[in-house]
Amino acid sequence: MEKNSENSYILTIRFNSDGFSLSVSDNFNALLSVMNIPINWSSISLEELILSLKNETQINYKSIRIIYESDNYTFIPVDLFKIEEAIYFLSLEHTLSNTDSVLFNKILYHEIVNIFTVPGIIHNAINQSFPEIQIEHHLSWILTDKILRKTETCIYCLLRTKMLDVIVVENSKIQLINSFTGDTAEDFVYFTLSVIEKLSIESANSIAILLNKDKKPEFGNLLEKYIAVTTQY
Repeated sequence: MEKNSENSYILTIRFNSDGFSLSVSDNFNALLSVMNIPINWSSISLEELILSLKNETQINYKSIRIIYESDNYTFIPVDLFKIEEAIYFLSLEHTLSNTDSVLFNKILYHEIVNIFTVPGIIHNAINQSFPEIQIEHHLSWILTDKILRKTETCIYCLLRTKMLDVIVVENSKIQLINSFTGDTAEDFVYFTLSVIEKLSIESANSIAILLNKDKKPEFGNLLEKYIAVTTQY
């Protein structure tokens, strides 16, 4: 991208296990373009990653958001959160690497804090390239941008590579946040129905909201046999 004067476009940089993507949207949140940059994280150096980010982000965007997909996360009530205890809370559920950075997002509307890890190389590259921008966990992004204030029970399903994130919201209150590993649409339908059963959710009065449906279209087609399904972008 060529250097340009400031414009009204918003850039979202999303890191995942396969590399990172660049999504450009306008002031009305309409998606204008998406570009994927594949990266082998086991072989790239910090200098190479910084150069790659620099080469792809030369336009002076109105704003930039950085989202990282991490399977190592935990949520705690905001009243219990202390920065010095973030590593302790996360280590109760996950084995931490010495090379990972432990970060957090406060989600004040839901009165919770999301504590999560980011590989050190990615954290360092972002700090050097965009020191003023806070890294958002992908579930923090969903909770702040995608969870709508609705009275009915909503089951948000985010499809990722071999992963399904499920967030259950009832009367605008979070009831469950969990992630499941699977390969097929049948796997993900099984996990979703298990959540519905364990929380005693009435399917007739509920709706499943799919995010990233294009990752596995057959998932929605199969799930709608059991519960009303809609797609959100």
